[in-house]
Amino acid sequence: EHHLNIIDTPGYDDFQGQVLAALAAVDGAILVINGASGVEVGTLKVWKFVDSFKLPVVAVINRLDKENVDFDKCVASFSEGLSIKAVPVILPIGLSQNFEGVIDLLNLKALFYRKDSSGKFEAKDIPASSKEFVLKAREKLIEAIAESNDALLEKYLGGGELSLEEIYQGFKVAVRERKIIPVAAASAALNIGLQPLLDLIVAAMP
Repeated sequence: EHHLNIIDTPGYDDFQGQVLAALAAVDGAILVINGASGVEVGTLKVWKFVDSFKLPVVAVINRLDKENVDFDKCVASFSEGLSIKAVPVILPIGLSQNFEGVIDLLNLKALFYRKDSSGKFEAKDIPASSKEFVLKAREKLIEAIAESNDALLEKYLGGGELSLEEIYQGFKVAVRERKIIPVAAASAALNIGLQPLLDLIVAAMP
């Protein structure tokens, strides 16, 4: 029930003019990062363009079905290389040949996908073996959201639990004010994680 206009531009140097033209016309940017390579020289150049337009950004770690990918390393290289607070919002379930779905930290749901690039998935409870890790990751996300808002931070530090509405509202403001960059896991080739990515764009972008 939402209409999105997506302008796709390659990240190669030859297309920098097209990147600049696109950024002048949009309300936000989706920065796609290779899960095996992390932040590259081209990523840094595109980030400078995005930063100059002061656009809110969602980062996508793509190709997580390929060999030698490292989601956590990519997130770390993103935060360090671009000197911004990158916070995972959609985590991978498995990597490489074992990449089978994603975990939505905002809604605490696991989405398991078919391996036929149909994009069809089944929402399930988070596996017991991953629950402790997932809850810690969600707590880091909530902490980052709270730190971007004085009222939420005061409540959070005072031991109060933020409501789902407060988390969502704080998340929207934090992304739109460029205080955090949400990070999503995906494989475009297998169509894994694209529906929650679209939901994230609708929730976070202007």
